[in-house]
Amino acid sequence: MRTTARRPFPPPHPWRTESTTECRSEVVQVGFRLADRLEHDRVAAVDEHPDRARYEPDPFEDREIDSTRNTAVTLADPEVVEREGNERLASSTIPEYVAWMNRERNLRTNHDLMFDRGIRAADEGFGSPIALAGWYDRNIRMVHHLWRTMGPDDSRLLVLVGSGHVRVLRHLLTEAPMFCPVSPLPFLPEAN
Repeated sequence: MRTTARRPFPPPHPWRTESTTECRSEVVQVGFRLADRLEHDRVAAVDEHPDRARYEPDPFEDREIDSTRNTAVTLADPEVVEREGNERLASSTIPEYVAWMNRERNLRTNHDLMFDRGIRAADEGFGSPIALAGWYDRNIRMVHHLWRTMGPDDSRLLVLVGSGHVRVLRHLLTEAPMFCPVSPLPFLPEAN
């Protein structure tokens, strides 16, 4: 694997900077190892965390909102989802876990929870259309960076992202005429 610059690798999440956990991220544990195994000649960082100040002040922050009005929405319990994911991770190989995470049901559950919090403002920790707009901003920038990393002879890209990005990126990449996203599931072991 070839690198082009000698500088510290930035943490994948600017809000999580503990040096002891960075080597456990999917970037290192899966991305760099897979690129090395596949003998890729380069790895491109395409994620970007837009400045949070860009979305502040949040005009929705001080509004009195009854998030239960209009219609009842049945969603998965986030604590149950997290516990199930942790149990699956502990009992699976990494490829099996990635296949399980990429099941449409699991991708949909994550997406539903994110939209519920963003549209209905159902969670104080992440409850605003502004936060949802920031999430789309980040993913649109990732699509832009993907396009910029491609060379004239590149016909395929291997993109490794967290599962929360999959549905958004799939939509954006499908809409962009220069891309044709493909699911990783045919290349992974079947998830039980």
